[in-house]
Amino acid sequence: MIGEYQNKIRCLTQQQDYARTHQKIVEIPVEKPVLYEKCESCDRTAYQNEKAKYGTQKERLAGQYKAKTVMFQTTLFLRKRQIKQCIEK
Repeated sequence: MIGEYQNKIRCLTQQQDYARTHQKIVEIPVEKPVLYEKCESCDRTAYQNEKAKYGTQKERLAGQYKAKTVMFQTTLFLRKRQIKQCIEK
């Protein structure tokens, strides 16, 4: 009886080892989703439109930042000048 179980265990481990070493690698083709579909009425994609919109917005914000920085520096300069004049009087 013990011999039968040992034979079954040995046979099962051999089958398991054979299955492990002789496995076929099968590649399943996976379809990648398209994030941005092409617009039907034009040849530009939604991604390109959004990228252009982002670039425009970035340039506009950079211009606003530069204008505010210049305004702040001008205010500081004028303030320092007023303080200097008050001290000299």
